[in-house]
Amino acid sequence: MKITITFQHLAETDALKTHATERISKLQKFLNKPMTAQVTLSVEGLKHVAYVKITSGSAHFQVSESTEDMYSSIDLATDKLERQMRSPHPRR
Repeated sequence: MKITITFQHLAETDALKTHATERISKLQKFLNKPMTAQVTLSVEGLKHVAYVKITSGSAHFQVSESTEDMYSSIDLATDKLERQMRSPHPRR
């Protein structure tokens, strides 16, 4: 499992990095092959945006969520990814 986190227009903090890593790493249990995740955390005006792209073998998932709080954006994005992965017809 490889998780890359990029910060755009906000300061990189260990707390945000840890939160995102912990939430994303829990998604591995829904996948058959090791995953690679690219996480981009950015601030656009008043919105805190979490964009996540996951690849595992031939499966690909990507979501974007924005709220007024980065932690909420990360949580909503990982919840949406989990729903996609649990779906009987995941995107490939």
